[in-house]
Amino acid sequence: MAVTRPRLLSIEHAEPLRASVRVGKDILGLLSTAMYAEPLSIVREYVQNAADSIDLAYDAGLLASRTPGRIDVVADAQARTLVVRDNGVGISRDRVEDVLVAFGLSAKRGTSARGFRGVGRLGGLGFAQQVKFRTRFAGESHVTEVLWDCRALRAILLDAQEGSDLQDVVRRIVSVRRTFEQQAADHFFEVELSGVVRLRGDRLLDPDAIHSYLAQVAPVPLSPDLRFADGIGTFLREFVSTRRIDLRVNGSDPLVRPHRTGFPVSGSKRDRFSELQVLKFNGIDGGLTAVGWILHHSYASANYRYSSSTALTEVSRRSVGFCTTAILVP
Repeated sequence: MAVTRPRLLSIEHAEPLRASVRVGKDILGLLSTAMYAEPLSIVREYVQNAADSIDLAYDAGLLASRTPGRIDVVADAQARTLVVRDNGVGISRDRVEDVLVAFGLSAKRGTSARGFRGVGRLGGLGFAQQVKFRTRFAGESHVTEVLWDCRALRAILLDAQEGSDLQDVVRRIVSVRRTFEQQAADHFFEVELSGVVRLRGDRLLDPDAIHSYLAQVAPVPLSPDLRFADGIGTFLREFVSTRRIDLRVNGSDPLVRPHRTGFPVSGSKRDRFSELQVLKFNGIDGGLTAVGWILHHSYASANYRYSSSTALTEVSRRSVGFCTTAILVP
């Protein structure tokens, strides 16, 4: 018996969508809780945004060599607060609401900035009772605050009878105010999480855990204790910005990468990096896509695995035992 197949309309018969496109409240739940399994990932997001703002401040002539870009992360377990503050360019008063209450509309896409999806700042909503953004743009007199009420957000998300769409929910949980603060810096951006929840051993408010994590993933310089630091820096400066950013956790010394010339293998046995190899990667169009570097050592212990306490975090193929990293070229 022959099967009758439905006749498809040709493209000429297709009609544009007439229904309104609605984005429901649950998208906020996905963006604030489902994106980050590791709580410290939100600190990385805020630090990356801060670094981008500092780059803009350098470009605008607001920072000089005597006043380096600086990011301060302050975790207070007793007060249950986490603050990330930078001396970057800030956000102007006429743009701050559009920038901080936008979803996936980052102006960074297509630039050399580190972030570009426009959702990273929302990560804190799932880890605190309140998230407050404060900023001042160079030349402006007032500080602008954008406050997200995370408790109210969770109540709305848990209410099965609540049918508000995304825009309605945001208008109910976000407030904006402008204040005159005489002691405020000329230009800055700050995010403060209040009522931080306890997760995974309270890592989000553990200064040591934050320090170790950011030393691995944040845009901080190589350690002067790494013999090849200058050579790597010289190579990278040809392709990407290597402006120094002082990143501190609870008033610490500026963070540096964990790599050192010598490293433990097992027990009392140690090894040393002895050779630098630089790399360039071309894309399918033949243009340069990424650059990287590898540090070789004696390979006398190629079958060992680094212990979890060994601070060589940018290692791939650990069974071979070389240290490597790669950077995308914009």
